Amino acid sequence: MSIRLSIIVPAFNGERYLRECLNSVVDNRPDGVEVIVVDDGSTDATREIAASFRDHLNLVLLTASESGRGWCAATNRGMSVAKGQYLCWLHQDDRWEPGRYAAWRSLMERFPDADAFFGSSWYVDPGGAVMGRWTCPLPAMTLLEGQQTVPALLGQCFVATCAPIFRRELLKKTGLLDESLWFLADWDFWLRIARVGAIVCDPEPHCSYRLHAEAQSFTRTGAVEELASQYGLILERYGLDESVSARRRAMRVARFSAEVNLCLARRYHGQPAGWRRIILPALRLGLPGWWNYLRYSRIVERVKARVRAGACLWGHRSRGACVAKRETASLSAGVLVEEDDRQVLDENELPEFDGNRRMSVTCSISG
Repeated sequence: MSIRLSIIVPAFNGERYLRECLNSVVDNRPDGVEVIVVDDGSTDATREIAASFRDHLNLVLLTASESGRGWCAATNRGMSVAKGQYLCWLHQDDRWEPGRYAAWRSLMERFPDADAFFGSSWYVDPGGAVMGRWTCPLPAMTLLEGQQTVPALLGQCFVATCAPIFRRELLKKTGLLDESLWFLADWDFWLRIARVGAIVCDPEPHCSYRLHAEAQSFTRTGAVEELASQYGLILERYGLDESVSARRRAMRVARFSAEVNLCLARRYHGQPAGWRRIILPALRLGLPGWWNYLRYSRIVERVKARVRAGACLWGHRSRGACVAKRETASLSAGVLVEEDDRQVLDENELPEFDGNRRMSVTCSISG
């Protein structure tokens, strides 16, 4: 049977949510799907729980080459051995919603030229109750090129890690995740996809992103200076040519959004927030800039969901949309494949990610 989709599940001590995560895939009754779980050195029942799904899912179980390197390294390991025509990620504390697989198949048939499918998702609390909607603000159900998506995506990472599905062939153009960006690696990766691929946005939520205090989005943002450095790298790599007024306005929104997120991270971890430093940038945005900030940052949705979840107003992951959880999900089954049984893609087939290369793009943005 040919593999249509590979689901990459980086796993670390995921026993609390893993069963719900994998059951959500089983409930979709996917055909032509493999679930690749890369265990990052779990010390709990993660592997046993995952293995219990071997009669329900086609499982590839790998061990990270070096334990404790985090979700980015584990995800890279999974993507490098994937056989599916398309790839997606599913963290152990997130879940698919009913109809997720069927909706994607329908989109793929409707937009055969699309390289990636983005979409909305739900916020859920630790118990799985829906706390709000996380809306992808891109134009819905139309083929979008990079000039239409990069400026918006620079303003905020507005897709959950579990939402996109993308062609495996894109890895030859984008490279793998930048493992040095422990917090912003997914945002960086989506920006690379936006630059080289055509994207379709599904406005309906087909997956859920879980808000809970053990996620890295809560625990690691205390290293604010390192976080600020990562924001600076992203804006440098994908910054727009500011000689054109529309691009200059887009970059103002991007810088302001990053500063707001850093203030929120400081506030959540009991540090002085530094709100005064954003007063002047806020005034410079103007009404069109504020409109774009509110539209692309999804700040209202992000805060409202976290307040409802009791996760504290400031407890969101600074940039709000991409899950950087080291503790991420697990296994599925069908056939339990050991690490040595699966051939890794030749590293020469995937370009080495050059973190120092500025990735400029000519883009337009409303307002």
